[in-house]
Amino acid sequence: MADAPMPPARPVWSAPSYLMLLEMASLGFGWTELPRWMVQRFGQARLRELDVPGWPRHIKVDAVWSARRTLGPAGAWLLHSLAGV
Repeated sequence: MADAPMPPARPVWSAPSYLMLLEMASLGFGWTELPRWMVQRFGQARLRELDVPGWPRHIKVDAVWSARRTLGPAGAWLLHSLAGV
């Protein structure tokens, strides 16, 4: 049940980019899900993190690459970062 998506609250608002979501939240449209680094860098201390049960959500991802090529430095770094090692 913990992995079940939360139903959206109404009314729902959306934007084509994280920067636009950040601006809309700063202007008082409501709340949004944003990367912490983005809020710290561009939020100008106008936003604060909400303490919401079940957040932040953890998203499962799979890493897939070609068996014919070894990972380069960037790919190895990404795989290491995603694995949380």
